[in-house]
Amino acid sequence: MCQFAGKTFELGWLVCAIESEGSISLSWGRGKHKTRRNCQIAPKVNLTNKSKSYIENAVRISKSLNIGCHVAKRSNDCYVITWAGFKRVKSILDVLYPGMVDERKKELAKITLDFIEYRMSLDYLHTPYGEYEKELFLKARDLNNQGRLSKQFIKFSFEDSKESPEAIRSEP
Repeated sequence: MCQFAGKTFELGWLVCAIESEGSISLSWGRGKHKTRRNCQIAPKVNLTNKSKSYIENAVRISKSLNIGCHVAKRSNDCYVITWAGFKRVKSILDVLYPGMVDERKKELAKITLDFIEYRMSLDYLHTPYGEYEKELFLKARDLNNQGRLSKQFIKFSFEDSKESPEAIRSEP
């Protein structure tokens, strides 16, 4: 188990929580700039539970590590804690990764960390995604059982497409 400032038990608890009731993903969307042609890929770690005290414990551990997070209550009486963005996700996964034992979640964490480290080595706000990012993104989707994206979406999002999003959506 990893050791971080004497917090072995708490980190073990958080690793177990993420592996059993959490998710690690590279989510995509258009981001804040709705006119942007390409998608924006954002790393996320989520933990969902109906017990408010369960989520509060995860928040307490995250704060003790000086890692920010966001908590929300969903309409189905579930609470969700989210670590989103490059710096927060990197911080939480760097601490938790050494203690992870679930092979699928550990692979997702590794892919996410590789994606973050590569993008942060670039001027990532202004650099288009390339084949390496596309490969990592698709691996993460497969591991999360979200299936393949359409070739049209891949072309529009990762390649220099002259087509409009509307034209791509209308293709069979």
